[in-house]
Amino acid sequence: SRHLGKKSRLEIIKDAGHALQLEGADKVNSFIKSFFLDERNEPGFGTT
Repeated sequence: SRHLGKKSRLEIIKDAGHALQLEGADKVNSFIKSFFLDERNEPGFGTT
Protein backbone atom coordinates (compact mmCIF):
# COMPACT_ATOMS: atom_id res chain seq x y z
CA SER A 1 0.00 0.00 0.00
CA ARG A 2 2.95 2.38 0.39
CA HIS A 3 3.04 2.68 -3.40
CA LEU A 4 -0.58 3.78 -3.48
CA GLY A 5 -0.36 6.55 -0.92
CA LYS A 6 -0.95 7.18 2.76
CA LYS A 7 -4.71 6.70 2.66
CA SER A 8 -4.66 3.35 0.86
CA ARG A 9 -5.58 0.14 2.68
CA LEU A 10 -5.38 -3.54 1.89
CA GLU A 11 -8.30 -5.65 3.07
CA ILE A 12 -8.19 -9.45 2.83
CA ILE A 13 -11.38 -11.48 2.74
CA LYS A 14 -10.75 -15.16 3.38
CA ASP A 15 -12.31 -17.84 1.18
CA ALA A 16 -13.29 -15.32 -1.48
CA GLY A 17 -13.50 -16.09 -5.18
CA HIS A 18 -13.19 -13.94 -8.28
CA ALA A 19 -16.72 -12.57 -7.95
CA LEU A 20 -16.16 -11.03 -4.54
CA GLN A 21 -18.54 -8.15 -5.17
CA LEU A 22 -21.31 -10.73 -5.67
CA GLU A 23 -20.27 -13.46 -3.21
CA GLY A 24 -19.30 -11.13 -0.38
CA ALA A 25 -21.29 -8.02 -1.23
CA ASP A 26 -21.98 -7.14 2.41
CA LYS A 27 -18.30 -7.33 3.31
CA VAL A 28 -17.17 -5.37 0.24
CA ASN A 29 -19.75 -2.67 0.90
CA SER A 30 -18.65 -2.52 4.53
CA PHE A 31 -15.02 -1.96 3.52
CA ILE A 32 -15.96 0.71 0.98
CA LYS A 33 -18.15 2.53 3.51
CA SER A 34 -15.50 2.33 6.23
CA PHE A 35 -12.87 3.68 3.83
CA PHE A 36 -14.94 6.76 3.09
CA LEU A 37 -15.93 7.25 6.72
CA ASP A 38 -12.47 6.18 8.01
CA GLU A 39 -13.91 3.76 10.57
CA ARG A 40 -10.77 1.61 10.83
CA ASN A 41 -10.47 2.19 14.55
CA GLU A 42 -14.06 1.29 15.32
CA PRO A 43 -14.60 -1.81 17.51
CA GLY A 44 -15.33 -4.86 15.40
CA PHE A 45 -13.97 -3.48 12.14
CA GLY A 46 -12.97 -6.27 9.79
CA THR A 47 -14.60 -9.05 11.80
CA THR A 48 -17.20 -11.34 10.35
